[in-house]
Amino acid sequence: MPGPSPRPAAAVAIGLALHVVVFLPSSLLSAQSAAGASRAPVAPVAKVVSHVDTVAGVEWPDPYAWLRDDRRQRPDVLAHLRAENAYAEQITRHSRNLGQSVS
Repeated sequence: MPGPSPRPAAAVAIGLALHVVVFLPSSLLSAQSAAGASRAPVAPVAKVVSHVDTVAGVEWPDPYAWLRDDRRQRPDVLAHLRAENAYAEQITRHSRNLGQSVS
């Protein structure tokens, strides 16, 4: 019998990461390579904090449970989200005009 399904936040994070990797234009990748690794934006990495939930008697490790902040008040979570938003802005800047012309 399979374990419980992943938490929605984890599924969203995985989906976003896959979306960035799969849909990142090759022209952007080559431009970043040509500019050198020191200029390429660096994705923020969420810290891993040991945490285990028990669901229906099954232990479910969730090293990113610390990111859950329903009230959006914890400084460490807000700092990480701001860093992710800044990174997303940097890597999608090239498509801003396309997004505006479509809408």
